[in-house]
Amino acid sequence: MMEEYEQGTIRRLKQAGLSMKELILSKMLLTFLVTACILIIFCFLYGDGVVSSLKLLLLILPILMTILIIGTFLGMKAKNTVEVSLYSVPLFTLYFFIEGLLMNSTQEQILWLAVFANYHLHYGIEQLYANGSFLLYLLVPVLWMSVS
Repeated sequence: MMEEYEQGTIRRLKQAGLSMKELILSKMLLTFLVTACILIIFCFLYGDGVVSSLKLLLLILPILMTILIIGTFLGMKAKNTVEVSLYSVPLFTLYFFIEGLLMNSTQEQILWLAVFANYHLHYGIEQLYANGSFLLYLLVPVLWMSVS
């Protein structure tokens, strides 16, 4: 979205009859489809089968949507692409920091991380591969997606 503003194509797209809502949704859809295709490839390479891969995709979907919505919002509110990068780096640093904590701790040690979607993705994947019920681990990521 920021590049559209910087290059002046927003005005042209509006003149062509596209509403801002249509433009945002089409950009989000394109990004979602490309990312989803990459995730599908990784899930099938990593997964134990089609059903397992589809369950894994179901776990990833709310987090993907949350990141996509936040990224689109940042792109619309920032003044230039450098500013978008400056805003997104702390968010991704936090995401990877939480992942590091999850990988190097037990579930009892880091129960406070349950407010983050990463926690639920991590333990949902563990339940998935243990053939347990992972649907409870979708609750917090879906709430994050709804709030964003």
